[in-house]
Amino acid sequence: MKLLTIVSVLASCYGGAPPSFAAAPGLPADCNYPAPGNGRCKSSAAEQLASLIDQSWLWQAKNRVDLSRDVLLKALHIYPANPVVLQRLVEIEAESGRPESAAQYLQQLAAAGDRNRYLAASESFDLFKFHGHEIKQARLLSRNGRSEQALAMWNALISGIPQGHLALEVLPLRNRFGNREALFQLQVLANRYTNDPRYAEYRNTATPAASQSRVADVVTRKSVRRPDQIVSQTLVVERESLKTTSRSSGMALAMSYELGAPEQPQAESGEPAAGLVAEAGRAVLPVFPERDEPRNTLPLSDQDKQKPAPNDPPPDWAWQLSRKWLNNPGTPGVSDLNQSVDLAHLERDTAASKTRFWLENWDMDGGAAQGDQAFGTANASTPPWTLAAQGIGFGLAYETAGWRFDFGHTPSGFAISYPVFGIRKQWIIADTELSAEVSRRPLAESILSFAGARDPQTGQTWGGAKATGLKLAYDTRINAWGVGAKAAFYRINGDDILDNQKLDLSAKANYRFKLDDNIDLKVGVSLTHWRYSDNTNYYRFGHGGYYSPKKYISLDFPLELIGESGRHSYRIAGGVSYGYKQTNDVAEFPLTQTGSVFDGSSSYGGGSYLSATWEYRITDTLALGARAEHERSSFYEPTTVMLYVRYDNPDRLRWRATYPRDSYFKE
Repeated sequence: MKLLTIVSVLASCYGGAPPSFAAAPGLPADCNYPAPGNGRCKSSAAEQLASLIDQSWLWQAKNRVDLSRDVLLKALHIYPANPVVLQRLVEIEAESGRPESAAQYLQQLAAAGDRNRYLAASESFDLFKFHGHEIKQARLLSRNGRSEQALAMWNALISGIPQGHLALEVLPLRNRFGNREALFQLQVLANRYTNDPRYAEYRNTATPAASQSRVADVVTRKSVRRPDQIVSQTLVVERESLKTTSRSSGMALAMSYELGAPEQPQAESGEPAAGLVAEAGRAVLPVFPERDEPRNTLPLSDQDKQKPAPNDPPPDWAWQLSRKWLNNPGTPGVSDLNQSVDLAHLERDTAASKTRFWLENWDMDGGAAQGDQAFGTANASTPPWTLAAQGIGFGLAYETAGWRFDFGHTPSGFAISYPVFGIRKQWIIADTELSAEVSRRPLAESILSFAGARDPQTGQTWGGAKATGLKLAYDTRINAWGVGAKAAFYRINGDDILDNQKLDLSAKANYRFKLDDNIDLKVGVSLTHWRYSDNTNYYRFGHGGYYSPKKYISLDFPLELIGESGRHSYRIAGGVSYGYKQTNDVAEFPLTQTGSVFDGSSSYGGGSYLSATWEYRITDTLALGARAEHERSSFYEPTTVMLYVRYDNPDRLRWRATYPRDSYFKE
């Protein structure tokens, strides 16, 4: 039977002639178009229709939208005005990028008189026709684990209660981020669309929208329906009550009485519900949940000609205050580093853009050194010195329509400070994110490389290394797999340091396991390759004080556990790596090629890191968090501790601990 159905559908689609389907086995020949008075034909056609709708869900679950569409076309041939089939066809055609076909089915659905399905299908039609790019971007963000950004984008597209099938993507996110009404709204939809398998996990035995007392709402009507609108000529309402309220999870659901077809279980298979057929022009109408005004207020013929006005919710404000301490042991007065960073971050989101502003207070201490240390041009006769830097920097960023622009200035008060910038363009293609960025960023690895330093011997300032170049990035998600790659090329220069060039290549893959509803485990692997044209890793005058091997290859195996319990959330990450490095010979004073020579070398070695982040939501809009991290490899063992507090919109406040940004001067 299924094979015959598929063959006949395909033949009808490609043959050019109107579809013609044989009657189902055991039915009279005239049962393809059952008459209301023919009970046997009516019942059998409904069963066949329900079977075809089930087949369409099966094909859609297998990602065969084409076959799902073909089965629905056969169902529409059996019952031309079935609102379930018409709504499904509008959704499929709109999401497949076929707005003309979707508009035709939407007009037929308007004529069918099912108001709820018409409004839901019309919402899907508008969103995919005018905001298809944004929907793809929101879905990609969600698949990549960037749920907060995805939710912000969904809320910009649908500020009220969604009625179309996109509710299955929007409402679960809202529920996860603390919107307590979202789950109830899903249950309302699940009990409205009783046989829709997409709502199965949200369906309960009692319909939330049902009133405790049965209210008679008898309407005498004489209506004229056209494909583009429904016009009621006479409407007389007799009511025992005008409004009924039902409460679930502490939320009042207002009920209003509106003209339309009832949403009973029989309606999913195309059967009119009992009591719908008018007797002497009278019908019992259903109770519909009170809802936002529909997006479509014009006839469909006019809607196709104009784009709806953008839906702009009030702007959202967010802020973060944090302090980070870092200790990286080294030679006092040269490479030793104890630093603290205070960050104040303010963010404003609207439907079309995001604006950020931040201030950073840096305090870097390298300790005191004796004159026999190799720093600048210092020698044994140089008096002791102290290495330190303190200053305040700022930055501003603006994002809109796939573009990001940022501008900032490294802390004033440093021996060397300068402006930095970035211009980034992002493309969303299906489930893939591509980006290109031109930027200039500081190398904040040491006091010399970031803040610059004064030569204890001559008083001359040098350092302040900055990288200017282009970065290309690729990220995609295939089910639970995440795959990405990056390629970047930079030119590095500064004040009185050797110019350098860097090639940065990397590739990564990870797999996310869902341990339960509140715990995720992510395992992965990444490969990194760096190349620098010169070695300027030392602290003599002319060197930059940043790690710059001729060749570096590292294979990393990261592991991450993410979970929550009540208002507590946590993220534990760790990993091991194994790599190879090779460095060049370089002169002690590379600008003049004088002094002794630092010999190059090559070696293999391993490393590891472990970090833990904990966060507690004090209120729905305020969270307090802490983070600790330790890395270990040859000659590099930094330890970081961070405390932060942040405020955000309750729908966007992250429900799990993240790695909050500790500085915008580090990539």
